[in-house]
Amino acid sequence: MLLVTGATSHTGKFFFKRLQDENYSREIRCVVRKNSKIEWLKKLNLKIEFFEGDLSDIESISDSFYGIDTVLNIAGIHFSLPLIQMGMNNNINWFICVHTTGIYSKFKSASYEYKKIESSMAKNSDLITIIRPTMIYGGIEDKNMWKLINYLDNSYVFPVFGSGRNLFQPIFAEDLGNAYYDILINKNKVIGKNYNLSGGSEISYNSILKTVSSLLSRKNLYIHVPIWFSLALLFFYKLLNKKSFSVSYEQVLRMREDKVFSYSDATEDFGFKPVNFQDGIKIEIEEYKKQKKQHKLV
Repeated sequence: MLLVTGATSHTGKFFFKRLQDENYSREIRCVVRKNSKIEWLKKLNLKIEFFEGDLSDIESISDSFYGIDTVLNIAGIHFSLPLIQMGMNNNINWFICVHTTGIYSKFKSASYEYKKIESSMAKNSDLITIIRPTMIYGGIEDKNMWKLINYLDNSYVFPVFGSGRNLFQPIFAEDLGNAYYDILINKNKVIGKNYNLSGGSEISYNSILKTVSSLLSRKNLYIHVPIWFSLALLFFYKLLNKKSFSVSYEQVLRMREDKVFSYSDATEDFGFKPVNFQDGIKIEIEEYKKQKKQHKLV
């Protein structure tokens, strides 16, 4: 039996859609919060049961491990270690954990905690498959590109911190959801391994902006702000403003980092073939325009 955390997440929805498309026949247990929206899950032609609990209180979900042999943690890296620790006490023989390529950042604030978690998992690595996606986009629940699309569609001027030549390799949410399924059915090939899952295109931040503007039929003005000037502004803002400010110096410096990773091993082991950014963002912008039109009609 498969235990899933984060079933109602952005990529979780694509995963369950793929399960239904493939007529997945095994029983599934989903750990959900009290107020989780699960109506759409109930309508799927799958053998799903629900267990109400809170992942931040791991003891509250201890009974959900009964009869489970595989755990898929989509809820986030911070839940992986307690899930594995509890799973080991219940003889779980495979853990699939969705983490992040943020672990590779050279800045301590961005990667230290992730490295510490994965290091603590190392003793059970032969029972674990770790998935590290890059920045995820695609759809209204996208917390990255959707905001960018909305901003560029409604504002003429857009500030760019740094040169904008740093490279990204965003992954389309549907590709990631499909990857969960492909990993699930290829246990013998993937157990004990780690995979970086990135999109089909290496693209600069400048090119991302221009692509989005073009698909929106917008002519935005991009104003590049040097990193050193951005750091100076941040310093004086924090000096003069007594209120806490969530942006750190390292976050500004990370805007110079390239975030590109090879997925060749994933292609070899379970056929991972992500779409390129141009095709993926086009789908998202079409969805954005459709929602915008619907709001105007209301």
